[in-house]
This record gives sequence, structure tokens and C-alpha cells, in this order.
Amino acid sequence: QAEDGEDVFHFDTDAFVFNDPWSLFEDVWPQEMKVADIVTACDCFGPGCKEFGCSLNPGVMFFRNSDPTKNILKSILRRWEEGTVPADKNQRSDMFMLNQYLVDH
Repeated sequence: QAEDGEDVFHFDTDAFVFNDPWSLFEDVWPQEMKVADIVTACDCFGPGCKEFGCSLNPGVMFFRNSDPTKNILKSILRRWEEGTVPADKNQRSDMFMLNQYLVDH
């Protein structure tokens, strides 16, 4: 959907949605979050924890349709297409690969 020019909410299969997440933009989020490219929870797994004091957890994550966000996603997807993803199962996770990208760039 991001390729089609839309903003995207990503939810892991173990995440439960009880209300319309788009209502967060109107009702809950402060102005700073309404213009952020990525909004997610903070965790501490893998890359980013030591460097930033937090790793992004994409279990529930908002991606704005912006060039910086699309560049991140394209870079991660390209690694899958090229067969250059880490051999280690944990390092192949969306969380690890996203945070490794942020640390590296």
C-alpha cells in the first residue's frame, strides 16, 4: 500500500485491534506524532537498544508514505530479493532488520 501512495498501519498477527487505528490521528496523537514518518513502541531487542536506548518494535507500527520511509522499506525488501538477509533466524526478523538499518544509516 505504501507503494500506492497510502500510509500504512502494520500489525503482527498476535496484535489485537479493538478500534479504528486511524482515529488516533484525530483524537489521541499529539501534533508531533501526526507528522512523524514512523510511529511504534519502544523495545530493547537487538540493534538500536545500545545505540539509541531503544529498538523500534514493528509489532504495531505506523508507516507514513514518505520518501524516507519508502527508502527504509525498499532497502529491507531488497535484501530479501537479493538473498542477502542474515542467516541467523533472529537477525532475519522484521524488528532486527529494521533496527539494523536505522543503526547503519
